[in-house]
Amino acid sequence: MIEKCSIIVLNYNGKQFLKECLDSLRDQTYKDYKVYVLDNASTDGSREYISQDFPWVGLIRASENFGTAEGSNVGVRNTSGEYIVLMSNDIRVDPKCIERLVSTLESDGSIGICSGMLVKYAPLISGEHLIDNAGGVIDKFGFPLLLHPDEVYRKDDSRIEEAFFSFGGGFIIRRSLFDRVGGFDPKYFTLSDDMDLSWRVRLTGHKVVVDHSAVIYHKVSATLGPLFARSQKRFWSERNSLRTLLKNYQFWTLFRILPQYLFLLLLEAGFYLAILRADLFCSLLKALVWNSVNLRDTAALRRQVTAFRSVDDRAILGKMHKGIIKLETASLLLAGKIRIQ
Repeated sequence: MIEKCSIIVLNYNGKQFLKECLDSLRDQTYKDYKVYVLDNASTDGSREYISQDFPWVGLIRASENFGTAEGSNVGVRNTSGEYIVLMSNDIRVDPKCIERLVSTLESDGSIGICSGMLVKYAPLISGEHLIDNAGGVIDKFGFPLLLHPDEVYRKDDSRIEEAFFSFGGGFIIRRSLFDRVGGFDPKYFTLSDDMDLSWRVRLTGHKVVVDHSAVIYHKVSATLGPLFARSQKRFWSERNSLRTLLKNYQFWTLFRILPQYLFLLLLEAGFYLAILRADLFCSLLKALVWNSVNLRDTAALRRQVTAFRSVDDRAILGKMHKGIIKLETASLLLAGKIRIQ
């Protein structure tokens, strides 16, 4: 019998996280679901561990590490549920989380994606938890900003709040809509892939929302953080953000925004040279070169987006952050309130 909701946990060398994650998914109040682990060619014994200790979990074996983007696509192709829930391996979910996600999605046909509320795993001394994020917003250049970071989470909060995009740590989407927009861009590997998917969902006329009562306890970059250098993550982020703009904006918007985007990129590159971070400077250069080389492929995907688009850029821009997030971040750097890793 095919489950209504397929829950796909993405895993790469995350054996140390899987027990708590899968145990929490086993005891959900919503019952019409099946849990799958998409394993991105782990080398830490994850596959053997899942097969032996979690026989009720469907194990999907990727032939290589496809990252979060194509890894999610592989997971979706190997499941059959009407609804798809995608989750990280470094999480623990509240027992009512899946029930809340399904209920919210079904309550309003205009909702395309419903994200869970990601709160930080470790509690404060008071026992309260800080919010990791409630989704995010982006500015017109595609740079993201978290919603409600480090606010104290209120357990009685049952708001359904709109966000521009959902992070990939835990959200639900209808399979039909996922297929309609083409799923994740397989060339993204990771970072900004969730933002790009949410943007394309919005172009179909659907909303992206966060259910504050669907709680997901998140270890915050426990998987990605230790694996890749800052320069590699900066490359992925800039590369993918630029490709997202090129795919998803209409021509009149690109004509206006792209020169501004490139000017900001030049300023950032100069800043990295000034502080002797040649690795980060090269990351930006590589992002530009990659997009130039892949321009034909991007154009083909752009035509697909144009074919299903039903929302004008004026409506999309109206949902974006009004400031310039790179400049806001630079001001925090100069004030010493944040630092470059």
